[in-house]
Parts: sequence; C-alpha cells; structure tokens
Amino acid sequence: MTAESGYFSNVSEFSIGDLYEETYFAAEETATGYTTYQDGAWAERLALVTREFFAPRHVVEIGCARGYVVGHLRAAGINALGFDYSHHAVATAPAAVHGRIGRADASRLPLVAQSCDVLLSFETLEHLHPQHIPRTAAEFARCARDWVVLTIPTYGDDEPGRVGIPIEDAEHAVDAREGRAFRKLVLDARGQPDLGHLTLATWRWWSAQFAAAGLRRAHEIEAVLLRHPFASDSLATWYWHVFTPHPERRVGVAPGASVVMNDTPIWQIGAGWHPIEGHAPAAFRWSQAQAHLSIPADGARLVLMAAGGPRQVALELTVDGQPCGRRHIAAGWAPQRSVWRIPPGAGLRRITLGVPTGQALHDARGALGAMVWSVTIEKES
Repeated sequence: MTAESGYFSNVSEFSIGDLYEETYFAAEETATGYTTYQDGAWAERLALVTREFFAPRHVVEIGCARGYVVGHLRAAGINALGFDYSHHAVATAPAAVHGRIGRADASRLPLVAQSCDVLLSFETLEHLHPQHIPRTAAEFARCARDWVVLTIPTYGDDEPGRVGIPIEDAEHAVDAREGRAFRKLVLDARGQPDLGHLTLATWRWWSAQFAAAGLRRAHEIEAVLLRHPFASDSLATWYWHVFTPHPERRVGVAPGASVVMNDTPIWQIGAGWHPIEGHAPAAFRWSQAQAHLSIPADGARLVLMAAGGPRQVALELTVDGQPCGRRHIAAGWAPQRSVWRIPPGAGLRRITLGVPTGQALHDARGALGAMVWSVTIEKES
C-alpha cells in the first residue's frame, strides 16, 4: 500500500506498510515516540472501560498491535478478536492471543456483517491515508452491531465544546475551513510523517466520514465516558469518538460500573473534588478533606463515586450539622458507589461530605486514602 501521490503537499510517495514493521515495534521507546507497544496498565484500562460501558459479548479490535487489549478482554471472559496491518506485530504477539489476532486491512476485514457488539480502534485511523478513511468507516459500520469506539488525535474545537489539538498552521486552518483532511503533514527530523500520522483532521471531518457510513456520533456517551476514573490520566489525553447505528440511547452500563445515568435533574459539585471531566494533563488534583453545598429541601439522593488508594478511608455525611451516615471506601482502585438519602426538611439543607474530623486523606508518606471523582445530587422522584 502506497500513499497516493498528489494528495499531500509536503511529502512524496512512500510505502505505508514500511512504516509499521519491526523498527516501529522494536522497543518501548522507538523512533516513532510511542510507548504503548508493551503490555501494561493502559491496555488493562482500555479493556476495563470497554467492559464497564458496553457490556459486550463479542469485541473486535482493529489496529490491535500485539493484542494486549484483546488478551485482557479474553481474560475477563469476553470473546475478543484483533487485527493489525503489521506482519511483525502479529508474529511477535504473546502466546495468550495466538489464533485470536491476525493480519488484515482495516478497509477489508475478514468478518461477516454485524459480527461484533463493539468494534474498537485505538490510535489507529490516523495512520491510514485520508482517501482510505471512507471505505474503512463503511467497513466498521458493516461489522459492528451496536458501537464503534475510537480514539483518534483530532484537531480544533468539538461541537459540544471539547477541545482538540490546536490548529496553528495556516494551511491546516484552510483545510479545516473547507472540510477536508490536512494536506500538509507534520514531519519528524527524518522527513517522515511524525508518529506515522497520515490523516490529520478536525472533529467535524471525522464525524462526517462515519455519518456517510450510516453511523451517528454518540455525544451523550462520550460525555459520560470522559468522567470514567480509569480514563482520567494518560487515557484522558486521547480523543474519544463513539459511533452507533442506533438513535440516541443510553449506554448499557455493566453491573458494578462507575457511571450514574438517569433521567432526573443532577447538580454536580465541583469545588474541592477531582474534576475528572477536565482531564488536565497534569497529575490528579486530589480531593480536599471536605466539600460543602446547599440543596433544595424537598428530598434528594446523594450519589458518591470514589476509589480507594493504598489504604481504606472513611467518608462521612452531615445534613444541617447532624450525622447522616458513614461509608468506608476500601483500598484498591475498584470503582465504588455509595448512596445517601437526604430526607425532606424546611428551607435549604446544608450538607458536608468528607473525611471525619481527625482523619487525613493522605498519610505521612503522601499515600492516598481515597479519590472522589464524582458527587451528584438527584431529585427524589
């Protein structure tokens, strides 16, 4: 497969296949700059997010490299397959996924129609030529019954207000305005496409490619996905695109998942708590010891999402100065959900949520007791 001559303004024709062989995968830190071709927490988290949000039975990952995400999904009892364009990646995959991953072109997959509940492709489509994207999107739509879940480095501002990679090049700005993928590539010191990226485009451009294939972008799912605790550090710097052939719907969250979705009005508490939806590239801003708010007096539920750190920690709720219960957040990073019912009363209810007096969130060594990433107040129906 070669890059079609005449499309890009600053590179000549080259072999796309040559970009993704042994030198690309040979080390944890290669000339491409990638560090994710070794197994690790990133693959485990992607598998966890897939399981929790979409509760799939059959998953296909496109651009699976050595199949680490596929391996974690299979270990959780999910029927998962993977395909990658690189001979080398498939040949050097771990034994646990032998026979479960194979080589294939993303635009011509060896799958029957609607063969998976969820089709995944993480940090892959930007490596394809822009002229190959429409037929790849059509192939993804053919194979996926319910969800196409992608991460793609994406430029410019998104329609719901999310921000992508800034558009700083004048030629890129013209292409974005005219609705096409960028013709000028970003090049590395060798004059090769930086990070192997061939399709540089805006949110609008990517959404249009999948809309033409009959897939709707599920903004409502992306908004919830970005609040997931395991998408809160390195994964949050990726740009998530979720598509579905179905009308607007709420995701089928697996039992025990860390997401609250309902039809009641919700007020988010911000001050003092870790703003997961902000997904700043810096380290976590850990919870303060207490947060205070006032809520209407007609009855409500307080829903807390928290994860334990190296040790257990208690969180205590008071309403108008009176204790209203204590919850223990167990050690370990499993998502934990706690619910308190706030009884009706007169006027506004004054609520305090935090660690009991005399207890610290951090110990003397700085080890975290708990992270609170979401507190919501739901009206009682």
